[in-house]
Amino acid sequence: MEEFIWRDSETEIDYLDYGYIVDIMTDTINDEKLLPSCIGLYGDWGSGKSSLMHMCVKKLKEQKDDTVCLLFNGWLYESYDDAKTASG
Repeated sequence: MEEFIWRDSETEIDYLDYGYIVDIMTDTINDEKLLPSCIGLYGDWGSGKSSLMHMCVKKLKEQKDDTVCLLFNGWLYESYDDAKTASG
């Protein structure tokens, strides 16, 4: 029996049908009445959080306005104690 394993990397392609969440996020970000705002994104490991963020960034960049997107990869600092204590 052949085993198929999905590649574990983020994508801008909506394989998980998260388009409605991307729309909610970008609508929230674009609503000046809600600014400043903070959006929390929670989910199990492998549930598509990073892909959701990349899809949201892609949609915001397509707007061609002055919105700036910054992605932070926490995995790069996982073993650094100073990065962990800076948030506490």
